Amino acid sequence: MKRSRFFLIACGMLSTVFVLYLWTRKLDTPSNRRRVSIEIATLVRQSKDSPTDLGITNELIRRSRSKYEFEAVAALVGLGEIGDAASSAIFDIAILMHSENAVVRREAARALANLGNRSAPVMDDLALQVAKVPSDDESWFAAEALGRIGGKAKRYLPLLRAKIGTGASQFDDSLRRAIVSIEMSTTEKED
Repeated sequence: MKRSRFFLIACGMLSTVFVLYLWTRKLDTPSNRRRVSIEIATLVRQSKDSPTDLGITNELIRRSRSKYEFEAVAALVGLGEIGDAASSAIFDIAILMHSENAVVRREAARALANLGNRSAPVMDDLALQVAKVPSDDESWFAAEALGRIGGKAKRYLPLLRAKIGTGASQFDDSLRRAIVSIEMSTTEKED
């Protein structure tokens, strides 16, 4: 009788510790940020070593959907760094520009900007972000992404020009840089 009671108490305590451990992995603490940073950096490094390993890209996408904001942002930053390996995830990143979390939306647009011309398949999504009113950080990085896509984004030049003066000066600066980048890419191809 005492053994079974002891066994039940021990199981209850172990279960409680396990639940607390899982719960604390989602708390925004310095140790969790450090752990997540190391894990994401390891995935990015592995992706650069094995760019055809879609499992790594899929893991970064899974983590970019995390409810833990720091993890989601770190994963999006990582996706923006892995270059061609992220090509299979472009549409998944674009979907995150519609997240409920403003920081995740911004980092998704920034990741697409960092991926440059690899983001060409989602130009329409980027243009929608540029066109929205009021503009925000996400609009700014979406404009930069269109600029980094280059000549393929030529059809969005009227939109970019029309948005100048509708937002903050940083937004205008990103619009102007995008316009110059697209025009230069177009001119280079014509030469």
